[in-house]
Amino acid sequence: MLLQKIVFSALVIALLVYAYLRSEVLVRWISVAGLLLGFIALEIYARHAGGRPYFCFASPFQDCLAELVPPDSIRDYHFIFCDSMGVNKLDGRAENHREPVLNGDGFPSHYEFSDSVVANIHANGKKAIMLIGDSYTYGLSAELGMSFAEQLNRDPGYAVFNAGIPGTDAPQYEAVVREYIAGGRLKPDHVIVCLTSNDLGHFPDRRLTPGVPLLYYTNVGGIYTYQGGLGPDTIFRSAADAYRYILMHYTVIGASGDNALSWLLGRSVVISRIIGRLSTPAKVAPVHISDTIDPVISHMEHIRSMCQYRQVPVTFVLLPCRVYLQQKKSPEIPGVVPIGPDGFSLDDYPQGSDDHPLNSGHLKIARELKKLLVR
Repeated sequence: MLLQKIVFSALVIALLVYAYLRSEVLVRWISVAGLLLGFIALEIYARHAGGRPYFCFASPFQDCLAELVPPDSIRDYHFIFCDSMGVNKLDGRAENHREPVLNGDGFPSHYEFSDSVVANIHANGKKAIMLIGDSYTYGLSAELGMSFAEQLNRDPGYAVFNAGIPGTDAPQYEAVVREYIAGGRLKPDHVIVCLTSNDLGHFPDRRLTPGVPLLYYTNVGGIYTYQGGLGPDTIFRSAADAYRYILMHYTVIGASGDNALSWLLGRSVVISRIIGRLSTPAKVAPVHISDTIDPVISHMEHIRSMCQYRQVPVTFVLLPCRVYLQQKKSPEIPGVVPIGPDGFSLDDYPQGSDDHPLNSGHLKIARELKKLLVR
């Protein structure tokens, strides 16, 4: 659709140029104004449609980057580390560390992950609930203390072990269960694995990478260790290498060179897309949901098997997102309980591209989780 708009606008611009060359001075000035207004209108449309400056074509991970900077300006904050079992965790020693709640294992939980803590919870008449997920479970976009994990934890009947780590995925969820539940360190009363739309579109067949985090948090945003299309065995062992790959394979910097002109022209979404069409950068195919359901189900089966061995009930839920609300339907995944989209609205989400629910959305999710727990 965007390419069609660009072609149509190019034809209009060509007509205006022709009129300019064939007309008197006044008409020429009108043609120039028309050219400028047409370009501005197309640029506004391209940005509204999700286009990003510098990117030659739609990248599955372009929205993770807040801005682009020269490669030598990238800075890794080391918010996340990956332990010897391949589990990604938050590092409380990291520069600009901002987690208000962080246990000794590196999870945003009020409780340490141990059976002795579970025994104390039981002594207080509560059930121990373990939530496993990504940034939704972590509570991104919710105010402090308003995430669905925190709201469920305030219920007098429950104590929540929050294992939500931003940017993670189904392989991480399985690794968490293997390390803590199958490993005998923790036996909660119930495990809830919170799947999201991200789990259906990232790298469900990736390999665990002990010592190398799944996501680098940098001064330009989050950058994945993996990049689409390179296969599950290809990883970038530094934020700088991963960022350089994005520049070289997705943006005008790779298409026309790392020079001042590329950085200037790349500020326009329209010009970036035109450069992408005229050049032949190594494109990376986007990941489609139909390609990723089977690996996610495989991870679910492993999780279910490990929990059954330890006699721990487990429930898989699919959290609502903006797209599901617009479609008025969540994808059907065997063995997964969809939360919403009925009962949720777009007012439960921020303006713009952020797909994480606001306080009201987290409150509704917490209510739905309570219903599941009392069944």
